[in-house]
Amino acid sequence: TGFYCDQRENRRMVAELCAGKRVLDLCCYNGGFALNAVMRGSALSATGVDSSQDAVDAATKNAELNGCSAKTTFVRDDVANYMR
Repeated sequence: TGFYCDQRENRRMVAELCAGKRVLDLCCYNGGFALNAVMRGSALSATGVDSSQDAVDAATKNAELNGCSAKTTFVRDDVANYMR
């Protein structure tokens, strides 16, 4: 969904559902949902997928800056291909 200010409540709501789970964040852009799942939701892990290498690089950097790169992975791929 990208990073939109109006997604703040949605990221918070998703985080509440993630405790002890593995999370898949498709079209992750800068990783907002994946990072919130790990940081606030106590997800076991999160994988973000985006077709843009720039987005994947930004998400990876955001995970590093927030100290959660051990629990997050970001992949550049077409979402339809990834889901096959």
